[in-house]
Amino acid sequence: GRAADAHFLFRAPGETLRHGRDLERGRFQTRRFTEWDGAIGHARSHDGGWSPASLSGIASPTRLESWATCPFRYFLTYELGVEPTEAPEAAETLSALDRGILVHDILERFVKDTMSSPPRSADEDAARLREVAQERMDAFERSGLTGRPVMWRLERERIRRGLLDFLDVHRSRIEERGERPVATELGFGDGEEVPAVILQLPGDRTVRFRGWIDRVDISDDGSRATVIDYKSGRANNFRGIEKDPVDGGRHLQLPVYALAVKGWRPEVTAINAEFWFVMDAAGAGYVGTSIEESVPRLEEVVGKIFEGINDGVFPAYPGDGSIPVGSGRFAPKNCAYCPFDRLCPGSRAWAWERKAGDPAAVRFTGLSEMGSAEARGGEAQ
Repeated sequence: GRAADAHFLFRAPGETLRHGRDLERGRFQTRRFTEWDGAIGHARSHDGGWSPASLSGIASPTRLESWATCPFRYFLTYELGVEPTEAPEAAETLSALDRGILVHDILERFVKDTMSSPPRSADEDAARLREVAQERMDAFERSGLTGRPVMWRLERERIRRGLLDFLDVHRSRIEERGERPVATELGFGDGEEVPAVILQLPGDRTVRFRGWIDRVDISDDGSRATVIDYKSGRANNFRGIEKDPVDGGRHLQLPVYALAVKGWRPEVTAINAEFWFVMDAAGAGYVGTSIEESVPRLEEVVGKIFEGINDGVFPAYPGDGSIPVGSGRFAPKNCAYCPFDRLCPGSRAWAWERKAGDPAAVRFTGLSEMGSAEARGGEAQ
């Protein structure tokens, strides 16, 4: 009849049972976030306070995008340095990540080749693109990351068809827009050709961005530029940009890249930035924004992300809705392809809904809601 806390196992060295009990209470018996599900701002480190290691020095847009997508994933990756286990020998087919690496490599080599060669006919461009694709896909096959041979043959054909669709659009863009590629894999940041992008945040804080831009096109008269980031997947996950240029912080690349090009070519007066979905919709899918409409929103959202990280706000966010993952199964949107899926409890969606009213959750979801409210206001006007 005594309290469980009085049992000697709760007072044993290491207090393992006590931690387990606190975890259960923190996760499932309260509607507030605790240190057991991501609110670690009040935790005391060895030097007397929480100090995020991941915000020191220079950052990349994708790092901060990770927090805006799922703060817990950010915490595991950039604060704890957890690395997912991989078993490429068990892969059935080429992973989405490896497909993207391969397609980017082919496009970067082909476009760079066109920049240093005299103008070619459509047939000559197609022959050169097939040659580059064949060479790079053969090299990738030797890496052992392509999965089962029969699936790889199908994937090769899919990539080949997608690249030819890309070529048609690539040539038409040059003719219709009067813009030509002038740079591929353009690096910016410390040690690169282009200076880092520096944002001034509230509280006299600054963030320095570095990165690599897939492609920059500039008009013949030098007044316009288009920053391009290739995507080998589908456009569905990027449609939020049409209402909010940074999609609640989940897509910061375009305005950061546009600012990098502005620093590189200050004489350019109009800069647009686009995600180009080269393997989707016959290679003609785009989602984009301009530097004028995206930079004010970028500054606002990056400031909020920095606040969240500094305050130790790292809840696990399963995402809005679920997606199919095969064999009639569905998974939360953010968890379906997360490398840390096994580290979260199976009841993660229920746990998030239960604590969605906590101030930490409201601060996080508010990133998207701010953008949606601004978009609705603009539409009403």
